[in-house]
Amino acid sequence: MKTEVSRPESNPATRGLDLDGAVNMRDLGGLPTRDGRMTKRNRLYRGDNPGYLSDRDVETFEKIGLRTVIDLRSHVERRRDPVRPLSRCVPAMLHVGLQYSSNPDNAVADIFPDGVTSLRDLYVAYLTHSTSEIAAVYAILASLRTLPALVHCAAGKDRTGLIAALVLGSLGVDDEVIADDYAATAANMPSLISLLASADPQASDHLQHLDPVILSADGDTLLSVLEWVRVLHGSLDAYVRHCGVPDEDISVLRHRLLES
Repeated sequence: MKTEVSRPESNPATRGLDLDGAVNMRDLGGLPTRDGRMTKRNRLYRGDNPGYLSDRDVETFEKIGLRTVIDLRSHVERRRDPVRPLSRCVPAMLHVGLQYSSNPDNAVADIFPDGVTSLRDLYVAYLTHSTSEIAAVYAILASLRTLPALVHCAAGKDRTGLIAALVLGSLGVDDEVIADDYAATAANMPSLISLLASADPQASDHLQHLDPVILSADGDTLLSVLEWVRVLHGSLDAYVRHCGVPDEDISVLRHRLLES
């Protein structure tokens, strides 16, 4: 099948990448903003673990001209799949592991922080304890010669979903559009489990034993988290500044990721 890179539509299904070794990768371009502009296509991608990509998949990213990969997973997760297929064509393979605990040793893939009983709680924990990491992601994306970039975690849902939500919010994308993009992952979860069953049985077994709620991607969950941010900080921009992101980085991202 021919790979479709991206089209100027906000529908997540039309922004997905046709890949052999990843099922939840899509372009964050083609999304409308409140001021009537659109996010640029082929600049920023979100996705699941690219560790299982085929040679054909790598060729797809070569055609895209991918320059940067930002891995949001923990050190423990990264040790499980040390192969990095995209390192063959991507100049910058970077690791910025998001934390959901004040103790980095606790923030690993198999342990959830005390008191977390829902995805909303988990996301709030990440946003509470990953401020410096969030600032680092913004700094990378605002740096010269880093785009196009791919931001990913394991499933491309939770950590990736939070970073995508913050960046899109900084670009002026409405919460409902951000939530729709997040919720698109739900349709890809069965395929992700099937992919892992053949590529990484250990990871597949781990997913199959998780509470189904943890595997869900309901847009209302993300909307609730965005509301939590606004109640606590006043706005998404204020939260991002609280993380240590300078106004200059936000301005650069708006310039680089928005159509004129």
